[in-house]
Amino acid sequence: MRYDPQVDLGKVEISLSAKINPSEDMAKVRKALSNIIAASYSFEGGMLKGYTQDIAALTNIYEKIRAKHTLRVLRRLLLRGMDDDSSKILLNRQAAYAGSVVFCETEMEAPLGPLTLVVKADKIMSFIDWLAPR
Repeated sequence: MRYDPQVDLGKVEISLSAKINPSEDMAKVRKALSNIIAASYSFEGGMLKGYTQDIAALTNIYEKIRAKHTLRVLRRLLLRGMDDDSSKILLNRQAAYAGSVVFCETEMEAPLGPLTLVVKADKIMSFIDWLAPR
C-alpha cells in the first residue's frame, strides 16, 4: 500500500457490515467481510459488523481497484455516498467471498444484500482523493 504519511487525512474510522440472512453461513459472510478489510467482527442484531481506525485495513481495496482500473467508479460512488464527514459504498458479498472487490450501485444488485462500507474522516475529501484519485 502506498500510504503517504505526508497526506493528512485526520482521524479515520472504517466500518464494514452485512445483514446475515437466515439461509447464510455466518462463517462465509465473515470471510467475505475479512476479504475486504482487516478488522475484528462481531454479531449484533442480525448484522455482522467490523470496525477499525487503521487506514491500512483498506490495503485490499486500495490495491485491487488499481489492478482492475476501477478508480473512477469508486470515486464516483464515494462522492455520491458522501454525507458531511463520511461516505458509504456498497460491495457485492459473493464477489467479496471470492476475494474480489465489486461495487454495487444499489442494494438490489446484490441478491443476498450488499456489504456496506462506511468511512468517516475528519478530512473526507482528502481521504477520497487518496483512495480514489482523479
